[in-house]
Amino acid sequence: MFFLKLSYMDTHEYDEERDLLMALEKKEVKAFMRFYKEYRDDLIIFTFCLLQDVQRSNQVVDQLFERLWFEANFKRITPPIHRFLQVEIRKSCQH
Repeated sequence: MFFLKLSYMDTHEYDEERDLLMALEKKEVKAFMRFYKEYRDDLIIFTFCLLQDVQRSNQVVDQLFERLWFEANFKRITPPIHRFLQVEIRKSCQH
């Protein structure tokens, strides 16, 4: 029983994120607003830990969201979304 419960949880754990990514792929503005609100604050904190600069952290995070919106290639993102975003932030901070 316990195994079946875990398997069910694993397959449905990221359903909301998958739905969000599909909406983003369709360029739904409400989905992007939700995406931005959901992840921006945590990314600012993460970026600040890397850069130790509040203004630059805000800039890097906003540039990431802007790039993602204009590229509109959300199919390449697989849940969990936060992992993808952290990798992208690390890349941006290396430049």
